[in-house]
Amino acid sequence: MGGVPGAKVRCTRRETLPPTAPVRIAIGVNLEGKLVEADLSDPNTCHFLVGGTTGSGKSEFLRALLLSLIQRRSPQHLKIALVDPKRVTFPEFEKMP
Repeated sequence: MGGVPGAKVRCTRRETLPPTAPVRIAIGVNLEGKLVEADLSDPNTCHFLVGGTTGSGKSEFLRALLLSLIQRRSPQHLKIALVDPKRVTFPEFEKMP
């Protein structure tokens, strides 16, 4: 996994949200420095395109997004179809239910 060399991922608490809670994700900041969010439970924003140059952090953004969703949602209320054509970008998700 990328990120800071030698850093370890540590989850101290699992905060499962109710199934009716919005599925909000942070997708960046605007020009004024304010947080920009998307609600994946909204049919108008449930799809988005992640683009950028090589090395700009696209895979790390998606990895953080997926880990956040997995951490905050129960398997009964979260279904993810992950397509990794190269089979090298997200190997840590292969064995997840």
